[in-house]
Amino acid sequence: MPVKINGHDTMALLYGGPSNIDTNFVTSLGLTTKTEATGSVDGIRVQLGDLTLQNVTAAKDDLQKQGYDARIIGHPVLFRLGEEVFNQVAVDIDFSRHRVAFRDLATLTKPVGAILIPLVELDGEHVLPLSVNGAAPRQFELELGNVIGPLMVTPAYAEKEGLLQGHPHSQRLSGRFVETVVSVDHLSFVGIDLPRTPIALIPDSEVPPDSITGGVGLPLLAKFRLIIDYSHNRLYAIPDDAAVKEAHRKGSDWVGIR
Repeated sequence: MPVKINGHDTMALLYGGPSNIDTNFVTSLGLTTKTEATGSVDGIRVQLGDLTLQNVTAAKDDLQKQGYDARIIGHPVLFRLGEEVFNQVAVDIDFSRHRVAFRDLATLTKPVGAILIPLVELDGEHVLPLSVNGAAPRQFELELGNVIGPLMVTPAYAEKEGLLQGHPHSQRLSGRFVETVVSVDHLSFVGIDLPRTPIALIPDSEVPPDSITGGVGLPLLAKFRLIIDYSHNRLYAIPDDAAVKEAHRKGSDWVGIR
């Protein structure tokens, strides 16, 4: 989304974790790191429409070299805006209308038609419950920055639940990793069943702590309008009826993954 960083127009990725700023962008702005040990930068002013965040801290990273976001949206992403905004306001993301709003926490109420689900912090990550193939719900990380698939699961969970048994699976290249992809019969999120949904196994070197089973990505989250409230450990999800119906109709093709 378009933002101003210390008065300079740029593009930012809305990201639920810690904020990051491109290393070369830091130099061009004349900012300095807090300490060499952490490599983080403070004194950042972020303007998002009428909302201004002062003295934001972000870790330096070579975002332009990674180039992943630029290939997708056609613009270099020089800033990843994370917890600083989520900790101060409720973030209202309406994917179908390509719109983001920032709500006052003191006046936020449950919207008509919204489903309330807990959004708690485990091992430094914000997680929410999700069920695969009717099994007991497990905790999955809310991954707003994951654009490549609806769900990632740990290999241990896939083996325990037999997710690969009796289902054809394939391999895909994701950055520097090769991931196993399989379609599960049922995926239940906020009480809505999504059939024949493709999921991917997290590479062994990237698995989260045992308390977290995997991550929920944008191809699933974008089927809903989301109002994310970190301060009260809650998330409101409003289904996009057209998107959910399309998911049922297309089955395993519903996120464009083969």
